[in-house]
Amino acid sequence: MNLARIGWAIAPLLTAFLFAAPHTAMGQGAAAFPSKPVRLVVAYAPGGPTDVVTRLVGAFLQKKWNQPFVVENRPGANTQIATTAVVQSPADGHTLLMTSDTVASNQVVDPNWPYKVAKDLTPVGLLAGTGYTIIVTNGIPVKTMKELVDYIKANPGKVNEAMGGTVHLPMLDLERRLGLKDITAVIYKGNPEATNAVMSGEAHYYAPGSPVTVVKLAEAGKLKIVAYTDKERHRMMPTVPTVAESGVGLPDFSSTVWFALMGPAGVPQDIVAKLNGGIQEALKDPEVSQKIESFGLRPLLSSVAETQQQVSRTLKTIEELAASGVKVR
Repeated sequence: MNLARIGWAIAPLLTAFLFAAPHTAMGQGAAAFPSKPVRLVVAYAPGGPTDVVTRLVGAFLQKKWNQPFVVENRPGANTQIATTAVVQSPADGHTLLMTSDTVASNQVVDPNWPYKVAKDLTPVGLLAGTGYTIIVTNGIPVKTMKELVDYIKANPGKVNEAMGGTVHLPMLDLERRLGLKDITAVIYKGNPEATNAVMSGEAHYYAPGSPVTVVKLAEAGKLKIVAYTDKERHRMMPTVPTVAESGVGLPDFSSTVWFALMGPAGVPQDIVAKLNGGIQEALKDPEVSQKIESFGLRPLLSSVAETQQQVSRTLKTIEELAASGVKVR
């Protein structure tokens, strides 16, 4: 038997196998995913909108793929505890972080923040989002966004802005664009405390992320709603104009808080694509979308590329804010 001749005969076959193997393996990886329970690590406490949205989407995917999707709440340290748990997990798509735009802002706001989204995380898909609802105390003669802007300008150093636990970066960006200065920021433990401060007159205005509670309070005459920061009016308050519609010189303005699922760095793109497709399918489900909307949020259907673009836009806005000299901490 001529071994040389056999070698020449099988060489093309071997070469074809070697080049095809990685592609075959990747395809099999996506086809087999998920092959075990998927951990959804939520950076916030149970019971809030972020937690509920995670559970809704997780339950849909569990039924779709016949694997458990286990929600694990790891709040604390401004999302660092949950982020660390995911960053240090295997990059196989079976451990995902449910977080908000905070995951992008932290790396700009905190010089000691250990993670960079581009380096340490893999954006998978947006789930939900909402604009900010700007509420005003009854104690000042303000009924519109333009009147609020004029009031702040006419009372330098005398206006208090409530902030629910952390510095409100989107509002700081809005105030920068409007040229508003000499505002006293008062930090409260959370949304209920900040809202109560507006009702009592201790704070003049505040911008919570969901309109659910404040719409009822406004209807009861306990506070006023002057504007909404998303690009379109909110279905729960159709008579409230957006900031862009408010005649304050920002016709293209929009700002939202968003929630997204991310994996650790290095998750194979075919698995990321499969997860993204599953998320979009879940958000299109009438039962899932209606429950998300009941929390004042709206489902955010987005591709992987669109998710990455949203993260980049958020980073750019915060970097511009920091570069302008505004204190973002």
